[in-house]
Amino acid sequence: EKSRWSKRREVMDLTAVPLKKLMLATEITSRKEGAKELTALLRHATISPARPAKILQAYKLTQAEKGRPYTGEEALAQLLDEGLTKSNYDNIRATNIRLGWRINPPYGKVAEAKLRCRPPSTCLQISELSAAVPLQSLLEHTAVRLVELQEEVILQHQAASNTLNSSAKLICTWGFDGSSSQSNYKQIFLEKDVEADDSNLLATTVVPLRLVTPNGDVLWNNRTPQSVRFCRPLHLRFVKESREEILAEKYSVEKEIEELEDVSVDMDDGHKLLVSFELHLTVIDGKVLSAITSTMSSQRCPLCGALPSSFNKLNSPFLPDTANLKYGISPLHAWIRLFEFCRSEERRVGKECRSRW
Repeated sequence: EKSRWSKRREVMDLTAVPLKKLMLATEITSRKEGAKELTALLRHATISPARPAKILQAYKLTQAEKGRPYTGEEALAQLLDEGLTKSNYDNIRATNIRLGWRINPPYGKVAEAKLRCRPPSTCLQISELSAAVPLQSLLEHTAVRLVELQEEVILQHQAASNTLNSSAKLICTWGFDGSSSQSNYKQIFLEKDVEADDSNLLATTVVPLRLVTPNGDVLWNNRTPQSVRFCRPLHLRFVKESREEILAEKYSVEKEIEELEDVSVDMDDGHKLLVSFELHLTVIDGKVLSAITSTMSSQRCPLCGALPSSFNKLNSPFLPDTANLKYGISPLHAWIRLFEFCRSEERRVGKECRSRW
């Protein structure tokens, strides 16, 4: 129960005893007190002068095999990849602890890491029929998280440029899509003036694609842009995907894009990165593309206005509206009977193989 220095003063008289005698006396005393593990360890350590170094090396190798414990972000990634529940995670952690592998942090740290993946709750705008986050807050939070992820790369780039402050552009894509025929629950909405219906949902999302410097150097690149892991919800509403709602949502988001401001992110040792934003409306389907390009027929190409009767005429020129090319290339311009030759060739080869058999 004494402090460490009091214990040192208590055994100061024993320091005059030679080490070999002291070790032998400790071994005999531990045997008398029934400490079998300590007795065996002391006996094994005193076999030869080189034995303590070998024991220490074996211990270090064992610790290296165990590895360092997961951080909260790494444990959260494992939980999401494996689709684990909180109960599953706690059971796996308890099993690893019984086996001596303390690599899984408590679930509280995982929950904290999950909260850090979300924008601040103070900027959320939630009502009965919608949930939204301002575009400025969402992109600012995304930029901060990406800089934290790639801080080492950014610091190396700044060291090569011999500067403490640099700038970069975060290129993102955004869009919206509707989901209908959802389960319609007998939910009573308090907003009486609005026609409420939870069977339709319109979701507006933002996906970060690349963080680049003004010179074109890539600081971060999204290798899986189609993954839901990088999809950032911007606006969720219980509303049907109609032409009017599509145009209203497009106008609302574009107005927020015009009012975006650059974000300065602080890093270690006084380094800073000024992040600007560039967004492209490409996460859309054919219905949305027809609505924003004022194409009244779904069979007509929304880029050039071509009709289905002209798609198979290879000699007929297609002159697209250059203002509509920023939304992406329409798949309608692929020849409709493009795979017909592949199918006939497959049948011919199959028939030849059967005849040979």
